[in-house]
Amino acid sequence: MSWRLLVRPAAEKDLADAFDWYEGQQHGLGGEFLRYINERLSRIVLRPEQYALYYKHYRRLHVKKFHYNILFRIIGKDVFIVRILHSARDHRSLLD
Repeated sequence: MSWRLLVRPAAEKDLADAFDWYEGQQHGLGGEFLRYINERLSRIVLRPEQYALYYKHYRRLHVKKFHYNILFRIIGKDVFIVRILHSARDHRSLLD
């Protein structure tokens, strides 16, 4: 099956905020963060169903190097990236 990856505005903002924070810590670290996230997004879109349900109908991929979680859901042939959050945050309160 061919999947279509769609990124929600909240996830785009999460990503931009994280980039700014990492870039503020060290020049170039924000770019490394984005490359790492994009690599993980490519993995998700290849086989999204391989990731277990995390909460209700949401799945997640944990990005160990940066301690972030990519939260997504599958609807039909679409994979919606819902949030990209630091693993210390309470994800459930930010979903639905």
